[in-house]
Amino acid sequence: MAATISTEVYQFRSKLIAHLRKSCGEHHFLDNITNVRIHRQQSVADFIIPAKCVRSFLSDNSVISSSITAIPNLSQDWPIRVAEATLDSKSGILLKLDRSCTFQKTLTRHLSLGTKVFYQGSGKPVPPVLILSGCRCKAESNNVNLEKRNQLRCELVAHHLKSVCKLFGAEVKLVNIPGKDLSPTVCRLTGRGEVLYQSDDNHKTSAESRQSIMENFRRSLKKHLEIQKTKKMDRSEQNIPSKSATQSCQKGSFISENTSASIDLRHVLDSQKLLVGKRGYSSNLAEVEVLTSTGSPCNTLQQCVELEEAAADIAEDSIPVVVHISVPSQSFLQQKVDLLWRTLSEKSERFQQVHTTIGPVSLSDTHGGGSDVGDVESIVALYDAELREASAVKYGDDIQELETEQQRRAVLVKAAITFDILSTALGSTVKLDLSPKTESSESRRGVFVLYNYARLATLFDRFNGEVTKGVYPPLPPLNEVHFDVLREEEEWKLLFCYVMQFPDILRETLGDLYSSTLPFFNPNPHKVSSFLYNLSRDLSVYYSRTHILVEPREHLLPTMYARLYLLKSVMLVMKEGLDLLDIEPLLQM
Repeated sequence: MAATISTEVYQFRSKLIAHLRKSCGEHHFLDNITNVRIHRQQSVADFIIPAKCVRSFLSDNSVISSSITAIPNLSQDWPIRVAEATLDSKSGILLKLDRSCTFQKTLTRHLSLGTKVFYQGSGKPVPPVLILSGCRCKAESNNVNLEKRNQLRCELVAHHLKSVCKLFGAEVKLVNIPGKDLSPTVCRLTGRGEVLYQSDDNHKTSAESRQSIMENFRRSLKKHLEIQKTKKMDRSEQNIPSKSATQSCQKGSFISENTSASIDLRHVLDSQKLLVGKRGYSSNLAEVEVLTSTGSPCNTLQQCVELEEAAADIAEDSIPVVVHISVPSQSFLQQKVDLLWRTLSEKSERFQQVHTTIGPVSLSDTHGGGSDVGDVESIVALYDAELREASAVKYGDDIQELETEQQRRAVLVKAAITFDILSTALGSTVKLDLSPKTESSESRRGVFVLYNYARLATLFDRFNGEVTKGVYPPLPPLNEVHFDVLREEEEWKLLFCYVMQFPDILRETLGDLYSSTLPFFNPNPHKVSSFLYNLSRDLSVYYSRTHILVEPREHLLPTMYARLYLLKSVMLVMKEGLDLLDIEPLLQM
């Protein structure tokens, strides 16, 4: 499936590569837009194409020098304008943007139309997505707390991917998994309540729909069992069947209310020519039990029913994607669900199914000694106690039981846990630090991000108050602001590395979801939380060093207005990023 998501920076890179290839010939190092990279030092250059990508031109740079010289003029019609383009024999092609123009154009579009102005599709609709968070707690588990923490991570990842896909215009559904009992605490932390709690009317309609689907699946199952039996009988005529093979034939020979049934998934793998092995389906997939000895549907079949119901109203002219999220120990089960649905459902033929696995959530400390704080509820209580202590030091004990203070702490706890879990790359182990904090509560990433958002909210509240008092004139229209007064590198970094790059961070979050041709894909749900934390660090340094609200002198106002518009755009990016993490930003800390 081809990628359908584009952004301004993505388009800029594409146009640059197209120009160089057209001018210099088909050069394989210039095939990939990822070769147009952000330079580590914006004081040197904004973008760079490394020397290794243009090495063949360096011996005779006359071939490429004219193409590079033409870039600033050509870029006037590109999404981003280049001020200077040079070729360095050691570094490569260096590009410096027209900063004043970029400030003006980016902030005008961003603040007038919102962040979505940066997301420009290829003209095709973004395919719908169904997400199954297949992380269940096993009743016989030796470590229930670990499984519940893993379940929390699965749900956070699923909810976040859903939000990002929706932002790009995709229809997204979270598919409920039978038998996956989420605690109220996990629901509060992930926003999963709407899946678990339905009205009586909706519940009745859904139950009737699932019953109808189950009946259709039983009929389909009967047909496949008859085919399976015929194939086994043909093989048995050539070879003496083993005892297990004979039993399997008998077990699948017919379906009644008190008969078990299994399907051999190897037939599905072979008939559909699906990849097996690395980044493919497990080579150990064989028979999967569909009906128990009492004729009841197994969990695998129940998941297929839920998936079929979720797929019922997806537009038939689309090629939807089904995302299976699980821990490694349950990835095998989700592959069974995938293949069984392919077997029983006609709808599944137009769906692309992909899988991804998450690493476990471990604890780096038990908060000073031996007690079991590994369950999600205890972790939430521990974070709350930490924040309560920090608040008591700052505001006193008297306000700690106030409802508003408890609500504030609940938001901070959710932010802290979400960032601590999602900031780790998907396949890596999350290590929750539960050791006593000697620093302020802002040492938690999520709390630090909310603190810096609140600083901006307070800044604009103060400015608006001063405008009301007549101290400052109101913010002038954007087209009257001169952004060439923004000369600090920190100001350019806030715009270029954060405001402009945010849409591409979201593209990277989805990874190869819309382009993967393999059963396993690689999303990057850590991107947004890491991005917001890095933004908050650079913002904090800039905010601490820069006096934004200056004395109301005429010659100082242009710089103040330009800075306020820049910070307004930064605040908008932070707000949207927090929304994608389902975190409510606080206006004051």
